[in-house]
Amino acid sequence: MSNWVFFDGVCNLCNFWVRFLQEVDRKGSLNLASLQSELAKEKLQNKIIEVDSVVYLRDDEIFLESNAILMILKDIGGFSKFLYWLLRLFPFRFRQFVYRWVARNRYKWFGTCSLD
Repeated sequence: MSNWVFFDGVCNLCNFWVRFLQEVDRKGSLNLASLQSELAKEKLQNKIIEVDSVVYLRDDEIFLESNAILMILKDIGGFSKFLYWLLRLFPFRFRQFVYRWVARNRYKWFGTCSLD
C-alpha cells in the first residue's frame, strides 16, 4: 500500500482527523504517521522542504493542505467522496485561505498533546 497521510502528531485537531480517517477508511487504503516520525522523514525526504500541515503521499505524488484533504476524502470513498465533490466547488484560493486560517489557530482552539 502506498498511500500515506502524514499529520501533526501534537495537534489535537489533527489527531481527531486521524481517528475519523481510521473509522471511515473501510477499505484500509491509508497508512497514517505523524510528521514528527522517522517514517515521515524517510518517506518525504527530498520531496518537501518544511511542512507542518497534512501531507498526502499518494503513490509518488504529494498533496498538501486543502488539496491533501480533498484527495484523502476522494480516495476513502463512501460519504467522504460526496464531501470531496462538495468542497471542490470552492475555489482553491478560498479553500487554502480557510485551511491556513484553521492551521494557524489550531493549537489555540484545540490544544496540543504529547507524542509519548
